Amino acid sequence: MMQAMEPRTNLGEAVPDVANLEAGLAAILGKTATEVDHVECFDEEQRAEIYAILQALRSDTDVHRALVEAIVEKLSRKAANA
Repeated sequence: MMQAMEPRTNLGEAVPDVANLEAGLAAILGKTATEVDHVECFDEEQRAEIYAILQALRSDTDVHRALVEAIVEKLSRKAANA
């Protein structure tokens, strides 16, 4: 289970925590989709709804991960120029 992040005052310190949190979330979403494949209590409509929700969550996670990567790049360039 993922743990809540402790408050950080420095964005550079928090970025690895966010990246780890998102990697964990992506893994959980993938595992959940696999589990939904094997659960027999859903009809086709329910299964489609669950897949749509999981896909939206994955998409949001991917977009946010790209934003975090952009922040890391910017911080790295800033540190290299300092």
